Amino acid sequence: MVHLQRCDLPPPSTDTLLVAEILLPDRGPLSLLEARQAVLDALTAELPFLERHLVLVDSVHDGLPVWLYDGQRRRLVERAALKGAAPGAEPMVRQLEVDPPGYLGLAGEPIRGPIERTLLVGRSVLPGLGQEGQLLAAWGAARLVTRTDRRKERMRRDMWSKVEIG
Repeated sequence: MVHLQRCDLPPPSTDTLLVAEILLPDRGPLSLLEARQAVLDALTAELPFLERHLVLVDSVHDGLPVWLYDGQRRRLVERAALKGAAPGAEPMVRQLEVDPPGYLGLAGEPIRGPIERTLLVGRSVLPGLGQEGQLLAAWGAARLVTRTDRRKERMRRDMWSKVEIG
C-alpha cells in the first residue's frame, strides 16, 4: 500500500513534488533496498505516463544513490556529490508498533480503546488499508455500539436496506 501526496512547488517553478510513502515491516518480503523500486513500480502501474515526467527519485532512508532523470534515461548520482545531503542513510523513525500483529498483519490498534468505553476509529486501527481501513474501523465501532441494544441493531439493519434499495 503506497500513500501518495502531491505538493505544488512555489513559483517560479512549474514542477510538482510527489511524496510517496509505505509502511515497511521490520521483517517482510520487501527489504529497504528494494522499497524504492517497489514504490515506483506501484506508482507507474497506476500512473502510466509518470516515468516520462520524472526529474528526481530519492529516499534519505535507503542509502542508495539519487536517481536523476534526463529525458527517459536514469542517471545515478552519489549522495556525497550533492550539496547539503548526508552521505549515508538517515535512520527511520518507527511510525507504528503492533505487538502481536493483528489480522493478516494489517491491523494495528484494537477498536476498543485503552480507556474504558472508548472506541478507536482512526488510521491506527487498520494502517495497512489507508482510508478503507478508517471506514472499516468506523463500521466495526458502529457494530459494537449497536450490538448492545436490539433497537439500535434493528435501526442499523433498516438503514442498510434503505441504502441498498434507494
